[in-house]
Amino acid sequence: MYCGNCGKEIEDGAVTCPVCGAPAGVSAEPQKEDRREASAAAPPKQKVREVQSKQMAEIGISIAFLAALIYWSGLITAFPVIPILLAGYVLIREKDQWLRAVALKAITIMVCFGLLLGFVNLLIYFKDGMVYIINMLLTTISPDSSRTVSGAFFTDILNILTYIILFIRDLFLILSGFKALKYRNIRIPVIDDLVNRHIGRVTGPGR
Repeated sequence: MYCGNCGKEIEDGAVTCPVCGAPAGVSAEPQKEDRREASAAAPPKQKVREVQSKQMAEIGISIAFLAALIYWSGLITAFPVIPILLAGYVLIREKDQWLRAVALKAITIMVCFGLLLGFVNLLIYFKDGMVYIINMLLTTISPDSSRTVSGAFFTDILNILTYIILFIRDLFLILSGFKALKYRNIRIPVIDDLVNRHIGRVTGPGR
């Protein structure tokens, strides 16, 4: 017979388990068998993802590949209308909730980074005023200092900031596309929370 607490084999008629000290009399073997049967009946998460990723969208391609295309189309900055059309089609015609959430998430990523770029461009537009304010602050903090910020230096800083924003945006879109091929998502807390409030679960178990 087996101990119901630790599963070790003990002698028949024993009152307590010599290993863990628990009362004897309950066999752990059936419990182990039940767990094995339940494990065999439930498909692994990886298998579920593979099945889901092969489901077809109404357009005739797999849901996972269509999701990846939406992300990757955001890299074509010369034609920003392409991701908008793809996302619009999904939101209007497709019924898969995960795919609809991905479409909204991709557009939200592009809009958020577009707003950041717009803010940087606004600073460039008001470059002279910003340089004047910065130099005035430097003079106030250290009157004896001869350090000043030139317009060219300020422009270079903003250009570097622009490249960083574009790099991060493209990195998110590329990685998100590859994740989507496996019916999964990269977690971006602020954007995911926004999407979840307005359309549904973009992340969750098995995603």
